[in-house]
Amino acid sequence: MNTNNYWEKRLKGFELEAYFNEENKEEFSEATTYKEDKIFATEELLKLLHDIAPSDKAKYMVLLSVLGVLIQKITSKSEALICTPLFSLKEESSVFKKTIPVRISNTNKLTLKALLIQLISCLKADFENENSLIDDVWNKKLNATKIGMYLKQIQVDNFSQSNYPDLQFIFSANNELSLEIKCNSDCYNFNYIREIAKRYFILLKTILVQKDKQLKDCLLTTEEELQELKLFNEQPKEQTYTKKLNKLFEEQVSKSPKALAIKYKESELTYEELNAKANQLANYLLKQGLRSNEMVGVYLDRSIETMIGLLGILKAGGTYLPMSPQFPKERVDYILQKAEVKILLTHQELLKTSFSFHGKVLDINTPEITSESPNNIESNGLVEEIAYCIFTSGSTGTPKGVMVSHKSVINLVNGLKEKVYHNLTSQLRVAMLASHVFDASIQQIFGALLQGHSLYIASQEECSAGNNLLNFYEKNNIQLSDGTPTHFRLLVRELEEGYQFKEFKVWILAGEELPKKVIAHFFKKVNGEIQIFNMYGPTETCVDSTYYPLLKKEIEKQAFIPIGKPLPNERVYITDAYGNLMPIGIIGELIIAGDGVAHGYLKEEKLTGEKFRKNWIRGEEKVYKTGDLGMWLPNGNLKFVGRKDDQIKLRGYRIEFGDIENSILSFHAVKEVVVDLREYKNEPCLVAYCVVKENNDMRNIRDFLSNKLPEYMIPSYYVELKELPLTTSGKLNKKILPDPEINVTEEHKLPENKTEEKLLTIWSEILNLEKEKISTDASFLTLGGHSLMAIQIANNIKKNFEVPITLVETFQQATIQQQAKFIEAKQWLKESSSTMSEESKLEIDI
Repeated sequence: MNTNNYWEKRLKGFELEAYFNEENKEEFSEATTYKEDKIFATEELLKLLHDIAPSDKAKYMVLLSVLGVLIQKITSKSEALICTPLFSLKEESSVFKKTIPVRISNTNKLTLKALLIQLISCLKADFENENSLIDDVWNKKLNATKIGMYLKQIQVDNFSQSNYPDLQFIFSANNELSLEIKCNSDCYNFNYIREIAKRYFILLKTILVQKDKQLKDCLLTTEEELQELKLFNEQPKEQTYTKKLNKLFEEQVSKSPKALAIKYKESELTYEELNAKANQLANYLLKQGLRSNEMVGVYLDRSIETMIGLLGILKAGGTYLPMSPQFPKERVDYILQKAEVKILLTHQELLKTSFSFHGKVLDINTPEITSESPNNIESNGLVEEIAYCIFTSGSTGTPKGVMVSHKSVINLVNGLKEKVYHNLTSQLRVAMLASHVFDASIQQIFGALLQGHSLYIASQEECSAGNNLLNFYEKNNIQLSDGTPTHFRLLVRELEEGYQFKEFKVWILAGEELPKKVIAHFFKKVNGEIQIFNMYGPTETCVDSTYYPLLKKEIEKQAFIPIGKPLPNERVYITDAYGNLMPIGIIGELIIAGDGVAHGYLKEEKLTGEKFRKNWIRGEEKVYKTGDLGMWLPNGNLKFVGRKDDQIKLRGYRIEFGDIENSILSFHAVKEVVVDLREYKNEPCLVAYCVVKENNDMRNIRDFLSNKLPEYMIPSYYVELKELPLTTSGKLNKKILPDPEINVTEEHKLPENKTEEKLLTIWSEILNLEKEKISTDASFLTLGGHSLMAIQIANNIKKNFEVPITLVETFQQATIQQQAKFIEAKQWLKESSSTMSEESKLEIDI
C-alpha cells in the first residue's frame, strides 16, 4: 500500500469541527484551564460489558464505538473523529505507539456488531500506516479542537503537543467502570460536557441490552426521564372549533358595537362601522366572482383600509395574501403567479408599478363598494380552511408561502387570552407595530379584535425610531404592545432614569433572540410594574408557540432569557436527527406539534413533506421541524440555542441566505457569492462576499437588488475576493472570511458648508462611524445604513434643522450633499413664505 497518501485518502471529505460548541463557552483566560470530573457506572453495566467484551482490547473497541455513536447523536452529524493512542492488536502485551485519528462514520443504521466489524477493519489499516501520519497532516487536516479517548488498562496519555485533545474521555473498566472527562474550558462549556458525559453510560446500557437494534433507535434517555419530558407539555385542552374568524369577530361586534375597534393616525372606526365596511367589501368581492377558499392579493400599506380588506376577504370565504408596496416588482409578480391570484385588492395610487398580472384589480376605495349591503353574510365553512398565506424568505432563492388555517389563529388567540390577557382589564388599547405582510400582525389584529380591544396602528415612522415609538405609546395611552427586541431596544435607548409610563401594562416580545442586558436596562430605567413576555414561534406554527413571563426581581439572577413553556394546545419536543427525544440539558432540534401547525407550503409538496413530518414523534400525527436548536431546562422551560442551517433573524425579519445569494448571482458581474451575518461597529449586518468576473465591477449591485429583494434583505456591505476560502476538504470556510471595512478613497469629499458639517456629525453618531470615513457624496446605504437608521437620520434632521423629511425622501436624498441641498431648499422656501406680503402671495396664486 502506498503510505504517502494513505491518510490523505482516509481523511478525505471529512470536516473536523469543534464538537459540542453550540453552548456558550466560559470566559477566556490567558492560561489554558482544564476542568475534570468522573462518572461511575453500575456493577450491572460493567458485567454486561464484560460478558460481551471479556478482554481489555475488546472493551476498548466497544467503548470507542459507543463514544462515536454518542458524538453523532449529540451533534446530528454523520461522522465523528476521535484521537486515540495506539497499541498492537496482535500482541498479548500492549505496545504503545503514536496517536492516530479514528474516523467513525454513518453509524445510525448499523447494529453494534456491524459497527465493531467496520471499526476493526479500519483500525487494522490505520495501525499499519501509523508511521505515515506526520505532523503536517495533523496541522492541515486536523487543526480544530480535538476529542481524545483512551482506556487506562491498555493505554496511557500518549498525546503529543501537536495533537493534544481539548476534550478527553478517559475510561477505566477493571474493578469498576468509570468515565473521567478532562476539558479545556476555553474551548468547551464544561457544564455542558458533563451533561453529555452523563448520557454515555445510559446509551451504552441501551446498546448492550438491545444488541440487534439499529444504533439510531438507541436512546439517550431513561424511561423515567421520558415520563418527565411528557409532563413539560400540558395535556391538550378540550377545544371545539366551530366558528371561523369572521364569525367570532361578528360576535364581538354584537357585544360592543360602539366601542373603538381600530385607529390609524386621525382615522378611526368603531366595531359596528368596521364590520359594516368589511361586509360591503365582502359582498362586492362575491359579485366580482370570488370563490370559496380562493386567494385574494392584498397590495396595501398600513391603513384602516387594509384591515377592512383582510376582514372583508375572510367574510367572503376567501384567503388573504398580503403584499407590501415596498416589495420589489419581481417579488410581487412571483407571489401573484405562484398563488394564481385572480383578484388583487389595492389603492389606485399604488398601481404606478406595472405588474405582470392579468386578473381583476380592485380599488378598495371605489364608490361601488359603499353601495353594497352592510349586513353580515350568511357563510358556511370549516375552521380548517386557510385564513391567510404569508410568503417568507426561501433557501432556494424564491420565497415560500405558508398556509395557516382559521383554527390555528383561534388557538393562538385562546392561548394569549389564557396566558397573557387574563389579568388585564376588559377593553385594552393595543398597539400594532408589524406590517400585515408579517405573521406578527396576526397576533396583534386578531388578539385585539376577537377580544373587544382597540387596535392602534403605528405608522412606519412611529415604530422605527425610539422617540417616535415612545410618543406613539403615550399619545394613545397604549396598554399592550408586541414587537421585536429591535423595537424594544430602540425604545429603551430613549428612556430616562425613573421613567413612568402613563398606562402601559404588557410588552410581548418575539421574532429574534432577546438579550438579557436589554431587559435589565429597561427594568433599571422604568418605574412601575410592567409585564414582559418573551415569546417564540416560527411562521409555520402561527406566530407564537411558547411564552415566558419575565419578572423584574429575578432578571439579575438569570444568565439568559428562556423562551419558556408551550402555549395551550401547542406541544414542543427536542429531538435528535431521527425523532428520538433528547434529555434535559442536551441540545437538539425544536419540534412543534398541536393546533398551531400550518397546512404546509403553497405548491411545495416536497418541501412540505420534509418540514411538516407525519409520525415523527410517537402520538403526534403531524409536527413541524423548525430547524432551530434548543434544550429543555430542569424547570420545564426551553432555551433557544441557534439554527441548524443558514436561516437567520435580523431586526425581526426572517431571512434565508440562499434567497439573497441567488439574487446576487443573477447580477452580470458576480461569479461566486456567499452571504453571512456579521457584527460591524456593534451593529448586526448582512455582508456579501463576491468573486467578481474579470473586467466587471459591482457599482450598480444595490440598484439591481432593489428590484429583486425587500430592503431588509439587501446586504449592507460587499467585500470583493479573488476566491472564496475553502477548507482542506473543499468546503466553504466562513470562519476566515474578512470583516467588512470602509476605506477612505482619493475621491473622498469633505463638508463644504455648515449644513454638511452638521449632517456629518449626525451620520457619524447614527452609523457609528468615524467622520473621516464618511464622504459627503457617499450613500448612507454603502456605509452600512438601513431603514431604521434612515428614520433616525430623518428625525435628527427635523430636530436640528426644523425641516420635515419623509422616509422615502431620505432614501431619495441618500448622501450628505443631497440632504444638505434638500434642507437648504426647504429652509429658503420657509423663509421666503414668511416674509412674503399678502399682496405678493395673492399675485403668485393668480
